[in-house]
Amino acid sequence: MKDISIIVPCYNVAPYIKNLLLSFHMLDLQNISYEIIFVIEDTNTDNTKEIIDEYMSDMVYSFETSRGGTVGIARNVGLAAAKGEYIWFIDADDWIINPDVIRQSLGYLLKGDFDLLQIEFVSNYFKMQHYSMVWQYIFKKSFLNDLSFNTEKHYEDNEFMKDVFAKIKGTEIMKLNIPSYFYNYERPGSLMYNMRHGIE
Repeated sequence: MKDISIIVPCYNVAPYIKNLLLSFHMLDLQNISYEIIFVIEDTNTDNTKEIIDEYMSDMVYSFETSRGGTVGIARNVGLAAAKGEYIWFIDADDWIINPDVIRQSLGYLLKGDFDLLQIEFVSNYFKMQHYSMVWQYIFKKSFLNDLSFNTEKHYEDNEFMKDVFAKIKGTEIMKLNIPSYFYNYERPGSLMYNMRHGIE
């Protein structure tokens, strides 16, 4: 059992993933048992995997393969493989900006036995906090044992988080009120960028 598993779906993200990989190296992970699971879509055509190997050689990471082309499938594959007591889903084109985020988050989660913790983020588009993005939370894996991502469509975050909020039934959510995650909304080629700019 690991303390935390970080799950990163990857599909042709070679031009964008370096910031995330570099941010992993700044994390304070001393005495924390962790794993980083990169889930590579089987139709990936760029050198994403080679870049990960280059940058992550001195960290604890592994690869899983997803088939089907949706982020929901990739996240389900990563979740099935994860050995962590806690789970953090991260997008490959975003990155971490608080070196202590995992240590601080686990401290709160373990002390209070919370099922999830909400992380504050900053963005190059959003000017306020939103609460339907899955990467904004660290979850206890046992809490997710009967939940999974929709594999058929995009915007699976919204549906998944609706299920999460229904399950907690108004229970207080622990919050880490320190900007810790950068949401790269303006990454060309991403689903959100294409939708905003009318690109199909």
